[in-house]
Amino acid sequence: MFFSVIVPLYNKRKYIRRCVDSVLGQSFPDFELIVVDDGSTDGSHEELADIQDPRFSLIRVSNMGGAGGQARNVGMENAAGEWFAFLDADDLWLPGHLDELRKVIGFYPDAGLISSGWREVADGTSLDNLEFPEKGRIRSIDYFLEASRVIGIVNCSSAAIKREVFLEIGGFSNFRSGPDLEYWVRIALKWTVAISDSITAIYFRGNNGNMEQIAKEKKSNTVKELRDFSPSVAWLCDHALDKTAIGNKESILIYVNSRIFNAVKGALYQGDYQSARYYSGFMKKPLNKIQKIWKRILYLPEILFVVLRRVFFLLKR
Repeated sequence: MFFSVIVPLYNKRKYIRRCVDSVLGQSFPDFELIVVDDGSTDGSHEELADIQDPRFSLIRVSNMGGAGGQARNVGMENAAGEWFAFLDADDLWLPGHLDELRKVIGFYPDAGLISSGWREVADGTSLDNLEFPEKGRIRSIDYFLEASRVIGIVNCSSAAIKREVFLEIGGFSNFRSGPDLEYWVRIALKWTVAISDSITAIYFRGNNGNMEQIAKEKKSNTVKELRDFSPSVAWLCDHALDKTAIGNKESILIYVNSRIFNAVKGALYQGDYQSARYYSGFMKKPLNKIQKIWKRILYLPEILFVVLRRVFFLLKR
């Protein structure tokens, strides 16, 4: 068995059949599909009752939380494939997705984490109206540097990991937010990361998915610790930045500060000056020029900062 496809399922009755059909319609034939129903209460599993394909199996467990990470772990524990490919229950793959991942593996057989390109579209969008480039570059990447520029360079509906990775470092951590990003950084510290630019995975926005729910919660919750808004950054600060032997420490620092700086900008955009100042305290030296300037601005008297912010938004109109 080459691929084990693992789909965590929680209350996605409206979307799960679309997801499963996109997997069973793959042009690459050597795979199994494991759907892990994580305690759904909307009868999601009933949508799969008539599937007779021998490659398909359904595992039902009580709700374990963890933004789907724990359900993925159950899938990996029961998987037979050499590679574990992930897909969320409200997303889908184009027919050549597994073929594209297989090409990436052919170029980089020692990689531990791979991904195709993916596109975010609004829920309800017809894919017939979209164009997808047939070919893209296949390359290995410095994950930390790439993810500092595009945080979703690897998406949980486009990624796959080698079985040995799971056996060596275990599975997803049980975080409410960002268990996938935290998992990717743990893998990237030890393994090659390779990607294809060919778009073969579709992420649907606007279906009240897990990340959208978390974003709503974060607007009303106070962040007290680094791991509250970025488990991946917290893990790197705890386990990697003090290891001077790590060859990619510079790119890790860039990643850490980019993630924290994004939180700072998000707080400023919402007018939450105190949180922005608090988040900036997590940033690690050395900072880039823009980060240095903003950190100084954040320590201006609050009334002066509020005036500057208003002027800034007036100029943008």
